[in-house]
Amino acid sequence: MKKDYLKQISETTISSIKTIDFLNLDISEHNKNYIKNLFPHIGYYFEIYTDVVVLK
Repeated sequence: MKKDYLKQISETTISSIKTIDFLNLDISEHNKNYIKNLFPHIGYYFEIYTDVVVLK
């Protein structure tokens, strides 16, 4: 039950994050590249975070 709820929150959060145009933010090129490389795997990281929260 808790994991399903957290999964729903994760999906909503990921959808919101994907709408942000990070490449046009006033941040360093290093941070832009980091975010660009992280994006394809963001769902994976949220799965890990969800599992950790469920275990607590």
